[in-house]
Amino acid sequence: MSAAAQEVAAQPLQLSRMKEGQYARNVFSVTVPNNVTIADIVEETYWQHVARNLRLRDRIEVMPDNGEWFVELMVTSVGKLHAGVAIMRENQFTTPEIQASEASA
Repeated sequence: MSAAAQEVAAQPLQLSRMKEGQYARNVFSVTVPNNVTIADIVEETYWQHVARNLRLRDRIEVMPDNGEWFVELMVTSVGKLHAGVAIMRENQFTTPEIQASEASA
């Protein structure tokens, strides 16, 4: 038999493997000072003071005070003094876009 023939077909999803997202993970919103960069927030040690509050697969939404960018992270590893994160989504905003949204608020 070939390797392809030996593969087991995926079974339909069982209800016990599905739950509402709010029970599976936390979603945090973080505002950082303007001098913090995206490169800074993906460093494991950046999260050292809050790592104990994070769980694997948590999501973290990060934006600087000036709103120039937005990043959504997923926690990929957690230790006592570090948290590994992966960028799920990243957006850069231009100054006119920020000013327009603040003016309409």
